[in-house]
Amino acid sequence: MREFLRKKRAITNPSAALMKALLIAGAERLPKTAPSGVLLDPHQGFGRVNLDRSLKKPLLTADGPGLQTGEKSTATVSVPSASGDLRIVMCYSDYPGGNLINNLNLIVRDPAGKRYVGNQRSKGKSTMTLDPTNNVEVVEVRKAKPGKWTIDVVGGNVPSGPQDFALAAVMV
Repeated sequence: MREFLRKKRAITNPSAALMKALLIAGAERLPKTAPSGVLLDPHQGFGRVNLDRSLKKPLLTADGPGLQTGEKSTATVSVPSASGDLRIVMCYSDYPGGNLINNLNLIVRDPAGKRYVGNQRSKGKSTMTLDPTNNVEVVEVRKAKPGKWTIDVVGGNVPSGPQDFALAAVMV
C-alpha cells in the first residue's frame, strides 16, 4: 500500500493516518457477524481489509494540513456518473493521552447540498450529531449521486495542536 501511494499517487512519505484511512475506506462488512445497517460495531470494527477495494481506483488519498480549534480544511471529490456506494474516511494520530485529546470532525456535502457527518447513518435529517470521541470518522453513502462532493474537516477542539489528518475516499 505504501508503494502504491508513493508510485501511483506521488505521495513521497504517506502518514500512518493515511495508510489507516485507505485501509478503512476499502474495508467490507462481514455478513451475519454483527447488526446490519451500521458503520462500525464492537464485533468487526469497520469490517475486514480488502486491498482491492482500497487500491483499485481511490477518488482521494491526501494528508491534510494541521488544524487548530475552529479551523477548516476543504477537499472535493468527483463521483462518476456510474456510481455505487461512496466511502470517505478521515483519520488522525491524536496527541498522546488516556482519552481523545484533539477532536476533528468530518462533514460531507453531496452535489445537492445534503450534509453527512462522520460515524452517523443518514436518516434524512439535515443536522446530525458530530462524533467527539473517535479519531477515525467515516461517511458512507449508498448509491451516491454523481457530481462534486465537498469534504470539510473541522477542528472541533484542538488543545494540543495543530492536528494533522488524512483523507481517503473510494467507491465500493
